[in-house]
Amino acid sequence: MKKFLFLVIAFLCSGVIIAQKTSCASLIKRIKADSEWNAIHYFPEIDRVLTESTCDAESKVTLLMIKGHYYSNVQQYDRALELTHRAHKLLMANSQDDSVQAVIALRQAGYYANLHQYFEAYREWLKCNNYYLLNKNYEGLSYTQQVLAIIYLNLNQKESAKKAFLKARKYAFVRRNPRVLNDLYAGLSSYWGICGNYDSSLYYLRLSENYGPLNKVDLSADYNKGAIYFNMGNMENARLYFQKTINDSYKANCIGYVGVGKYGLGITYIDEDNPKAFRYMQEALQLIDQHNPDLGINICECILDNFTGKEYASLRPFFEKRKQQFKLKKENMDNIQVGKLFNMSSSMNDQLMKTQHQLERKQVEENKQKQWTSFLLIFGIGVLVILIIVLYAYTVVSRSGKALRLQNEQQKKVLNNSIVTISNYDAMTEGLTQKLKQLALQQPNKKLSDELYDLSRNITEKAVGTKSKELKDLDLVIQSVNDGFVKALCRKYTNLTSSEVTLAIYLRMNFSTKQIAELKGTSENSIDVARSRLRTKLGIKGENVDLTNFMNQL
Repeated sequence: MKKFLFLVIAFLCSGVIIAQKTSCASLIKRIKADSEWNAIHYFPEIDRVLTESTCDAESKVTLLMIKGHYYSNVQQYDRALELTHRAHKLLMANSQDDSVQAVIALRQAGYYANLHQYFEAYREWLKCNNYYLLNKNYEGLSYTQQVLAIIYLNLNQKESAKKAFLKARKYAFVRRNPRVLNDLYAGLSSYWGICGNYDSSLYYLRLSENYGPLNKVDLSADYNKGAIYFNMGNMENARLYFQKTINDSYKANCIGYVGVGKYGLGITYIDEDNPKAFRYMQEALQLIDQHNPDLGINICECILDNFTGKEYASLRPFFEKRKQQFKLKKENMDNIQVGKLFNMSSSMNDQLMKTQHQLERKQVEENKQKQWTSFLLIFGIGVLVILIIVLYAYTVVSRSGKALRLQNEQQKKVLNNSIVTISNYDAMTEGLTQKLKQLALQQPNKKLSDELYDLSRNITEKAVGTKSKELKDLDLVIQSVNDGFVKALCRKYTNLTSSEVTLAIYLRMNFSTKQIAELKGTSENSIDVARSRLRTKLGIKGENVDLTNFMNQL
């Protein structure tokens, strides 16, 4: 009887556990099926489930990511970041799923970038970019380029940001996932808005909406529309979208973004209704998030510049003081970032080499696997019959040539990726030095200003030395890849210098004059002269013979 009661109790307990796990899965399913605007109503239930020991780690990570995604959509990146940190800790303690870790790192990189914490953003960006690069995940690579573009935009490197967006578009077009295209076009809209091309900005914003879900929570989209219409002089539409931003922010319980919407509404009334505009500005200043000192400074400056009447005279000292408080907050944030950015510049080369070694190691492992498979195939065929062995020998020769060509193509891709990364390194270094110089100009203290200039010069000198070493290492890799070609070339043409041999290798790999000039650290005209001299030594007469084809035929 006791044994029977024990079995009944055990059965009931197991049923409770299964029911709780089913309840957890059901909750995730209900949230995903519902509108994003209603996600916040599930948060109490999510918090309860997260405390239950019966809910599996994978489901808890999913729920944390859902909450984080909602907070990022309502511009509360600090809360979103906290939730992704919790998800990462939970994942590390219970699982080693690299794909989920890459998603978490990607989201953290985006949140850090929007919080202007560039060192942390770049650190997480490297993690997810390396994973997506090794696994050829084009949607992930599109997102990593979008995050990189945000970093460049915040550093005022518009040309580099444009290149990153173009790369993101190339990767997104491989699979044309609507979600990826929605985020990509929203980013392009912001880029063109910052560049002052409001027609293009509005075009991409509408294009983004075509690919997005109908009930998506996106407070910034309506505010950006209002800002675009304001800059185009259409105050009626500007007020419509700024008011919609305020209403949606209240709906999402995002009080900080209510202040952003009120600031937008206020600037539309400056020329028509001064008291109304002033009231909106005051309310905005009280509501904005303390993590947004730039907007606080803008609001204070807008009030001080546009409200100069006697009725506002007694209030001006208050706004002067608030402006100084925001400026001090911004300077503290910038100074912290300068130190971290300097450390980031010194570690970029190590990260680049680490990624390259990972790519090479993966290639070696793939080649070993192919060789082992080929060996088993040869052994099996050899046991059968002599005729099949002869046929296989012919197949091996054919495959060997194809494998060699494939290996060369993959090595070229690795080298090209290295060149692009070095170029990104240059752009990032330039951004750092420009940021330091801007900070130096803003410092009233001459000693601190001089120290910032010295730091900028040291970064530039260190970048030049690091790039020189990277290019030297790259030359060694190129020489080793083309070792057979070099021997054949030197046997046939004994009077070539080492520089001419290197140029011949670059031409064989179909590098353009511009790429060769970047690798050699010289001008394109100098490369053209070197090409002409090489033609003479090789005995090539006339311009009809293409050097690249000539090298590949040796």
